[in-house]
Amino acid sequence: MLLSLLAGLVLVHPAVGGQVYFRQDGGRGGDDAYQHSPEVLPSPPITGQNEWADAFAKAKAMVDQMTLEEKVSLTGGVDLKSGCSGSIPGIPRLNFPGMCLNDAGNGVRATDNVSGFASGIGVGASWNKDLAHKRGIALGGENRRKGVNVMLGPVVGPAWTVVKGGRNWEGSVKHYIGNEQELYRSPEGDVQAVSSNIDDKTMHELYLWPFIDLVKAGAANVMCSYNRLNQTYACGNSKTLNGILKTELGFQGFVVSDWGAQHAFSDAPNGLDVGMPNSDPFWGAHLVDAVKNGTLPESRVTDMAMRYSHCKLLFVQTLMLTSYAESLPRGTS
Repeated sequence: MLLSLLAGLVLVHPAVGGQVYFRQDGGRGGDDAYQHSPEVLPSPPITGQNEWADAFAKAKAMVDQMTLEEKVSLTGGVDLKSGCSGSIPGIPRLNFPGMCLNDAGNGVRATDNVSGFASGIGVGASWNKDLAHKRGIALGGENRRKGVNVMLGPVVGPAWTVVKGGRNWEGSVKHYIGNEQELYRSPEGDVQAVSSNIDDKTMHELYLWPFIDLVKAGAANVMCSYNRLNQTYACGNSKTLNGILKTELGFQGFVVSDWGAQHAFSDAPNGLDVGMPNSDPFWGAHLVDAVKNGTLPESRVTDMAMRYSHCKLLFVQTLMLTSYAESLPRGTS
């Protein structure tokens, strides 16, 4: 709850960690130095460092065999009627299975014979690290047995430690970043999504910390959020994706959009790697055309495929998880 109190202080007292305020009208206000996110290009490729090295080498050997169209196919979801919240197709020619992404952190969604786990805030209130660890093992085990490759959680961020946040139930680390309210967090009609305007000091001292911890712990997937950050949509914000997450934090995994949070073709060079629940109408054939006409370097598409593939190889094939075709079987545990 301490972070929640600090967040509240920041909102009303500029002397505590800088200024943070929320707008949904897109208007100007406050310190212009952080009112608009600066552009940070290009999107840095993964390096396969440390514990990622073996999976990186295997992924490179495989991605080097892919056609441009095959690499593009890994950048967006498809509806395979599998019961998953989101699905990334496989490449049968290379014996590379697809991936099931599924909600959420209080239990496996849309299936039976699974448990309903206590919320994260409830476990935190117990002050019992051993209990939290056991809960995580049990939750991960049920997802694994149901064929889920990516559990869409946990939710992190200062505001989500508040009971009224309502999202403490929910690995995909989300929602990156500044998704600290539900009202207008998505565009509605002619009203743009809320913009969380956060200066660099406050970003690093408060809002970024949960993501720093999880990236250091080896998180392979980060979900970008619906909201705007300093007037730029989070899933197309090159400052936070390319500049902070991939360069400053050295994130080696892939960035997936929240469902429907992709807004433009430019999200690709700006740092988004996978669009969900699909990448239409922005990517797909448009990515292929952009590479062929020189608008987008193929190296960026290759990195998108590499980021996804080497995460799959590191966490899924190494652990011999259930194949994608067996995702979420009904009536089994």
